[in-house]
Amino acid sequence: MQKLITHISVYFIIACCLSCTRQRYPNLDDGIYAEFITKQDTVVAKLFYENAPVTVANFIALSEGTHPLIHANYKHTKFYNGTTFHRVVPNFIAQAGKVPIDSIPIGFTFGDELTPHLKHDTLGVLAMANSGFNTNASQFYFTKKPTPWLDGYDQNNQLKNCESQNVYCHSVFGKVISNTNALDGIKQNDPLFEVNIIRKGFNAKRFNAPKIWKLNAPNLNKTYIANKAKQKNSLKQSNNTDSTAVDYQIFTTQNIRFKKKSTILPNGVAIYHLNKSHYLKPKFTDFISLNITGYLEDGNCFYTNIKTMAIKHNIYSYSIDKLGGYQPEIMVFNKSAAIIPGLKSAILKLRIGDKARVFIPAHLAYASQGLKNVVPPNSNLVYDIELLEIIP
Repeated sequence: MQKLITHISVYFIIACCLSCTRQRYPNLDDGIYAEFITKQDTVVAKLFYENAPVTVANFIALSEGTHPLIHANYKHTKFYNGTTFHRVVPNFIAQAGKVPIDSIPIGFTFGDELTPHLKHDTLGVLAMANSGFNTNASQFYFTKKPTPWLDGYDQNNQLKNCESQNVYCHSVFGKVISNTNALDGIKQNDPLFEVNIIRKGFNAKRFNAPKIWKLNAPNLNKTYIANKAKQKNSLKQSNNTDSTAVDYQIFTTQNIRFKKKSTILPNGVAIYHLNKSHYLKPKFTDFISLNITGYLEDGNCFYTNIKTMAIKHNIYSYSIDKLGGYQPEIMVFNKSAAIIPGLKSAILKLRIGDKARVFIPAHLAYASQGLKNVVPPNSNLVYDIELLEIIP
């Protein structure tokens, strides 16, 4: 009799707990959600399992202790429970999911899952942290404001050169839908007590996270390469005729028209004046200041010293900004200037106040060696240049 009472009591408690869980979020639509129990409050995020299935599968498998490739030391444990928000930047992000210092690495990485319409466009975006292209693992973050420079696609929905240095591409896989205000209160090293997964509806309950991750994670880089190739072909077919606007898609796909309107130097460099001034030309002994923005032939901006342009083309770097990197370039106005030959020959043809778009063939840029993680080998380049002033 005593045993029967005990069993009934246990079942009653379990039934009550399950009932409480169901009633806790009665207004949630069908879908998959993550409940984050933090020091500040409990935060709930909707997971985009239909648009970012691999990244969501990774997160769920880690949360529930079912990840197929995690190191044996972490098997069958709810990885995120008891971790901390190890990196918190005010008015930027709150980041968690790091393996504790001196602990065994998690055991895997996977590629970026990038979708044009999943953007860092508001407070409370949930995305994967990484240390570069295809290095996702367990770390994630919440945004504390819109951070569009972290998107994998630019504002024109063009896939960025994510493999390039100082280009940020982060996989968005969810969004906070309740208690977003709690994110502002998260401090450095605050605990993340628990992460619980909530499934609502038939499709959500059928979502097999370990299986989906194992089958599809190896294909993410192939998908990225295929999308880049598709985008490049699309740009080549473009009929954009505005060869003077400072626009992201004005590149070597337009060079036939561009060259017809340009001054072609004997070495093959083409110069098109966006603004032609009447100021004096600098002397060969002068130092000048200038603004430079460089583009790859597939349409991606790979360098600029102008902060607004860096933000526009999603290559803004906080560390570069902090070091004063977004300032006019200074160079000597002669052939000894330490820049690529094609750019040098174009600049030496300009006056103070001139603005020009310059086409540089690959052999006068970085040729067959390219520029590691920035410019692929044998790349034609396009630069926008503005000569500002002579430095006294």
